[in-house]
Amino acid sequence: MRLRSRQTRLVLTGVAALVSLPLGLGRLSGLYLWSSPLVLLDAVMARQRLGWLHLIAGAVLLIALFRHRWYCRWLCPAGALCDLVSKGRPPASRLAGLPRIGGLILAATVAAAILGAPLLSIIDPVNLFTAFFDVFRRQTSWLVFLKASGLILVLAASWAVPNIWCGKVCPLGSLQDSLSRVRRLFRKEKSAALSFSSGRRVLLGALLGVGVKLGLGRAAGKKTPSLLRPPGALEEEKLEGVCIRCGNCGRACPTGIVTPAVDTGNVAGLLTPAVEFNSGYCLPECVACGSVCPTGAIRKFSVEDKQRLVMGVARIETGLCLLTRHKECDQCLRYCDYKALRIVRDAGGLDARVEVIVDKCVGCGACVVICPAAAVEVEPVS
Repeated sequence: MRLRSRQTRLVLTGVAALVSLPLGLGRLSGLYLWSSPLVLLDAVMARQRLGWLHLIAGAVLLIALFRHRWYCRWLCPAGALCDLVSKGRPPASRLAGLPRIGGLILAATVAAAILGAPLLSIIDPVNLFTAFFDVFRRQTSWLVFLKASGLILVLAASWAVPNIWCGKVCPLGSLQDSLSRVRRLFRKEKSAALSFSSGRRVLLGALLGVGVKLGLGRAAGKKTPSLLRPPGALEEEKLEGVCIRCGNCGRACPTGIVTPAVDTGNVAGLLTPAVEFNSGYCLPECVACGSVCPTGAIRKFSVEDKQRLVMGVARIETGLCLLTRHKECDQCLRYCDYKALRIVRDAGGLDARVEVIVDKCVGCGACVVICPAAAVEVEPVS
């Protein structure tokens, strides 16, 4: 039986939704995002280290070079939903007169990525689809719902004006259009030539991308870390530009400690991954967040690497510690996998305190979670 693109895309949309839900799937979390050529392009332009999963998007690019908008017809989950909400709606007569701004957005994305800030990939349709499922996490905020509204806005626009997103706005669709134009150029087809208006939009998009990068750099600047970041995260100012706020790291985290940053005082860092030890701590054997990050904002690392990846350093409030109040307790020492804590006693042996061995502490948070007196905090470090 011959496969049909519409039915295949609906099935794959279900698969994309399944791996985007916070179901504790580990390295499979957000796997569908790796199929997006736009995310791959941004990672390449920003000179981030590529992984073998990027080969998925590489294969999609190769096919799209010979099959116009192949990804849109067969794989795109956002496009499948747009078609569903547009089904049965009368075509908008004013659609033909609307300018195509997808090329402008694509040019802005590429220009910003070349300068090291693939931030505009936030509006990649696959990222919009994946990010929507953050609302199902146990800990959410109004900013997470705002991020999830991106897909809702796309669907609402497609319902009001059928095909407006896929035909006029989507940067991933414009990327595939550009690939088809490149193929026609090699075949010396006249239709491949750029019109004046499309060339102008590309130039404006590139200038917009440069402006985004400059504005982001000014907002970020050189700053002291105020948030705990996952192991392997880039330096603070780089992380804020490279991260596309997809939420993969948070969905993959088995203990749920990676959450979107919601500090409105730091606009450049909104919704980037932060660590909070409310539901658990960073397991020594876990490498999930680095494995699922598609842009390199969190670098891949091994279990052995975690001995050297410092998120922060534990600080003990001696006034709250049970041991300094002459009550027997050694919970933090027992649960520290890095042997970064020790008990120091005075000369008489009557008074004792817990001391942090800074050179060994990586800020995993186990001592924070286990302390019965809530006497431990982890402070971020560069």
